[in-house]
Amino acid sequence: MAKRPHITETTRKNLIDAFWKLYQTKPIERISVREITDIAGYNRGTFYLYFKDVHDVLEQIEDDILEIIEEKTAYYSGIFFNDFSRNDLAEVTAAAMEIFESCDYRPLILLSDKGDPRFEEEIKKRMYVHLEAGVDNLLVADNITKEYTIQFVISGVIGIIKKWYADGMVIPVEEHLATVCNVIFGSRIMFNKKVD
Repeated sequence: MAKRPHITETTRKNLIDAFWKLYQTKPIERISVREITDIAGYNRGTFYLYFKDVHDVLEQIEDDILEIIEEKTAYYSGIFFNDFSRNDLAEVTAAAMEIFESCDYRPLILLSDKGDPRFEEEIKKRMYVHLEAGVDNLLVADNITKEYTIQFVISGVIGIIKKWYADGMVIPVEEHLATVCNVIFGSRIMFNKKVD
């Protein structure tokens, strides 16, 4: 009998949601397969149809989020390095909110002290590829300056998001993301000027 895709995806999602509930309250080393399956309402055998172990659950969550971030970064890096204007801030902000909302705000936790350092490094690598492709449009003096520009944008975006989460997200998400976009927009103008 063939598996039904919607049931298979629902089961996987339920297991992931159970893991995530636990991951928000304790380190991954203290999470067991039994706890996940008890919360999700499945047996251990079902868990192993979808995941190798508890760490595999986290890796699959991260990979799913990175795929979404990759798609959005590819699209918006083209805008950023070409005809980006302050009018585009609303669109970029909406896209960032869509990423956070579609991922149940999980990237924020994964970027926090509770998160997996591998996740942040993967985001940086993926952002780098797209920013590197677009940085040739900047009027900077040399490759070293381009490298600093890319690292500035990546570190700035990730840093301000981490700070916002660490501060308890007291600024509304729309306002925070608009601030991030303004920082990016400002750096673009700064580095677009010819260096004498």
